[in-house]
Amino acid sequence: MSFQYASAAARNGNIRGAIVALERILFLFPDLDNIKLELGVLYFRTGQDVLAQRMIAEALENPDAPAAVKARAAEILAAADRNQRRLIASGYISAGIGADSNANFGPGDGATSASGTIDPSATGRGDMSFIGSGGFSLRYDLGTQAGHALTASAGFYSRRYVQLNDFDMDVLTGAVGVDFRLDRIFGGPSVLQVRADVIQLWRDYESYVTEIGPSVRLTVPAGARTALSLGGFAHYQDFHATGLVPANNIRDGSLLGLSGGVNYRFTERTSGGFIVTGLRKQADAAFEAFGEVAAGLVGQHLFLSPFGQPQPWALQADATAALRAYDSPDRAIDPTETQEDVRLRLGVALNVPLGDHVELTAQSGLESNMSNYEIDSYDNVFGLLLLSARF
Repeated sequence: MSFQYASAAARNGNIRGAIVALERILFLFPDLDNIKLELGVLYFRTGQDVLAQRMIAEALENPDAPAAVKARAAEILAAADRNQRRLIASGYISAGIGADSNANFGPGDGATSASGTIDPSATGRGDMSFIGSGGFSLRYDLGTQAGHALTASAGFYSRRYVQLNDFDMDVLTGAVGVDFRLDRIFGGPSVLQVRADVIQLWRDYESYVTEIGPSVRLTVPAGARTALSLGGFAHYQDFHATGLVPANNIRDGSLLGLSGGVNYRFTERTSGGFIVTGLRKQADAAFEAFGEVAAGLVGQHLFLSPFGQPQPWALQADATAALRAYDSPDRAIDPTETQEDVRLRLGVALNVPLGDHVELTAQSGLESNMSNYEIDSYDNVFGLLLLSARF
């Protein structure tokens, strides 16, 4: 009965209750290796890595433990060992090519999204491009029982077009902050991330905008299969006059954002989520200030490699819709009507592992902006092929 209660509690996200029930069983029957293994898994889920390692190691002392159990236990022990290192470094590098049917890629409203937005001065021509990105992060465990850590990260993004060089873009990002582990409060993997962000964007080798400010993100469990996330940021954007956009600094001002999302794991291989976001942009020129709301769906399915690789392939899909309304008319375009845009995006991607740390990604999709200012209306069909390595 105690084991049945523990199983039901774990399925419903009551990790503490499950731990208590299994500890009761182990107190009465200290030689039950399967209970030690399940208890070690729960200890690991609540951030108690030392206890998890001890319990799982004791379970593996049984030579009759099934191979599947040993493999699962080895993965958890390796993860627990990584978590106990005080300083952890990781990173990635990626390179590839892209194709756009309407390759008017350029920064419109800021550097918060490295993918950029369509520029009103676009010609509507298709083009090929070369893409490179990378980044690294450092995590230093503060030595607390909960597992709080200091973090630092940096990254870059670069895109070079074959013909439309006016839209070439480079982005550097950096962030420092703290990860507060709240597993014991919420009964499962939970983290509060607090960051100070800085973003620098160049367009066609000229400094275009500098963005700086704090951000925060909270991720908590809401059941055995569900995770909730809440986030927000408050950045200041300093736009710089360039040869292409001499009056660019009229966009100076704050950019505030809020987001909320839910992710649900349908099976061990299939998951999906829903996210809503809101933006508020203040600018020196009222016709550059806007409010935006957006909602999106994402999904992922893992499946076995058709070529017998041990790592699973991943199929991902996303769909997003956004409504943006500006504060006042741009009198150079329309003296009376304020701009309103409806943005749509559909995308699909296939991630193919080529080894433990190398991955090939093929991505395609459609971006569309329907605006009452005809100059800002566009449709773009895009495709990307990227090779990435993690270290």
